[in-house]
Amino acid sequence: MRSPWGKALHRFRRQKVAVCALLILCGLITLAIFAPWFVRFSPLEVNSQALQLAPSLSSPHLLGTDDLGRDLWSRLVYGARLSLSIGALAVLVSLGIGTPLGLWAGYKGGWVDQTIMRLTDMLMSLPNILLAIVLVTVLGPGLNNTVWAVSVVAIPSVIRVIRAVTLVEKERLYAQAARAYGAGDFRIVLGHLVPNSIGPLMVQATLGFSDAILNAAALGFLGLGAQPPTPEWGVMLADSRAYLESSWWMVTLPGLCLVIASLCFNLLGDGLREALDPKVTTE
Repeated sequence: MRSPWGKALHRFRRQKVAVCALLILCGLITLAIFAPWFVRFSPLEVNSQALQLAPSLSSPHLLGTDDLGRDLWSRLVYGARLSLSIGALAVLVSLGIGTPLGLWAGYKGGWVDQTIMRLTDMLMSLPNILLAIVLVTVLGPGLNNTVWAVSVVAIPSVIRVIRAVTLVEKERLYAQAARAYGAGDFRIVLGHLVPNSIGPLMVQATLGFSDAILNAAALGFLGLGAQPPTPEWGVMLADSRAYLESSWWMVTLPGLCLVIASLCFNLLGDGLREALDPKVTTE
């Protein structure tokens, strides 16, 4: 007889689209981790003899070069490393801050819940990218501040998800039984509520990864995130705007990378949501 996690894995494996998205993301992560092994040129190396070369299988620059002669394949690969790192840090920070606040609000209720949720509503009243722009403007442009801005933007969603799960789980029989046996609040939360929140947390983390990558790219595009000559997809899009008609690959390739990464994370999140949904009984 399968365990609940075994059943979830079985349901996930039957979702071909989500599995394909996971494989693509594994490929991107592999490229990001072992970036030096997959490139011939430095992403910052300028070559005045190879300006705006078009993609060609017979050229050393497989995907062409930009307006400064930098190899686009190298910049895209190192851009994947940077974008995925920003996404991972943003997810870790948002989960690390949002999860305890969501658990506290949902479990305690009363004025604690009202205070946390009203602050959350205030943050969510602004569009994510607008809030990120405000934060980066206050903190100053740069990669480190981009990570913090993107993380803060993601915290309200985590709080709402975990609070909703906590409100349901704390009324279940296992939590009431633990309370009846004299277990304290801390033990109930860590021993019972947190393990049963892992599924929704995994889904939220996956979807938050996509939002973090897009928000970081948007800030880089506006000149508020990573700064040139950093090989970041949003910065690459901003630098190539003037060459949209003459050198289409300079705009298309980083944009395509953003679309693929964001789409795969969203598809993976949808697949995890279906697989981890306890209401799904199909084997």
